[in-house]
Amino acid sequence: MAAKRAKRTKRRRITQETEELPRRTPTFLLELPLVVNEHQAKRLRGHLEAGRQLYNAVLAEGHKRLRRMRADESVASRSC
Repeated sequence: MAAKRAKRTKRRRITQETEELPRRTPTFLLELPLVVNEHQAKRLRGHLEAGRQLYNAVLAEGHKRLRRMRADESVASRSC
């Protein structure tokens, strides 16, 4: 009897845990090697570096604005 109860409790616990998690769709990833010559590789590295720097600059500006907004008393006192 106790074994049946333990199984039911375990089943309930598993069901509750799975209900809380969002359902995931299958994901497939395929990596292919990029074949480029030396000139293309140099140009590609430059473009990727420029993109990285732009991303970091935008991210830093967003963090700066968020910190300023959270520190601003007039924004904190507003209610939606």
